Amino acid sequence: PVPTKHLRAWEDNRRRRCTMTSTARHASLVARVASSWSRRGMSSAAASPYESGFLEMRQYTLVPEKMKEYLKLADASAALRKRLNPGFLGFFTCDTGSMLNRVTHFYHFQDLNERERVRKAMAENPEWQQFIDESRPGLQMQESMLFLQASECHQAAGSCNVNDYQSPPKPTPDQPTPVYEMRTYQLDPGYGSAPKLRKIFAAGLPAKVAADVDGKLVYLGYTDVGKLNYVMELWRYSSAQASIDARRAARAVENWRQAIASVTPMVQVFETRIMVPASFSPWQ
Repeated sequence: PVPTKHLRAWEDNRRRRCTMTSTARHASLVARVASSWSRRGMSSAAASPYESGFLEMRQYTLVPEKMKEYLKLADASAALRKRLNPGFLGFFTCDTGSMLNRVTHFYHFQDLNERERVRKAMAENPEWQQFIDESRPGLQMQESMLFLQASECHQAAGSCNVNDYQSPPKPTPDQPTPVYEMRTYQLDPGYGSAPKLRKIFAAGLPAKVAADVDGKLVYLGYTDVGKLNYVMELWRYSSAQASIDARRAARAVENWRQAIASVTPMVQVFETRIMVPASFSPWQ
């Protein structure tokens, strides 16, 4: 027979577990998981890469002579796009650094189930299908990639989650046009490339941000679907010149210079482009 004192200890422990609220049990589970990852030398953020949802980047290459017409149609349907897809974040044209007849737009989804529901609703909406039919002749090619947020880099830069970002108000006509600089890195194959870059950037970003009085890190993430080991930074600046000034300032920061030097050996292709938000883009 089991000793009475052991039975009492078991019963006391059972009662404590039964009176623990579901919230407390969840918090306890999260703490245990975080502790487990910590013992493995990894952060709790690394244990939940999907916590911040997906960012979908869609890039459309347009027929050059139909670009104005396409943008006019996109402008006219912008309110409908936002109503059907609440995760619509930004819509941009390229000023320099890439194909000038390319538009880039961004959407946030909490998971792929939400994305499927949104796309199904759009496919069933007659007004949206009319926009698709009218705009299709202006398209040459369509691309889509899904990114996961590098949350440790956002924290290091003092940036919020991408779906919480609110751009400043649209500038007045006498002010410079704000721009978004996209910086992309195609890394070496293998599981370790993207995590290594994120760790290095998280260490160097505080110094870079301190030297950049104008720029704001809107997003830093890596692909989950699409070209793998592909990392993207998206920064907002008050003008194109401000982005160049920020780059010069960053080059003078030793910690950031060391970060770039550390990631360079594993970068196959590094590209940058300057994009301008469309008049109907939520991000300005």
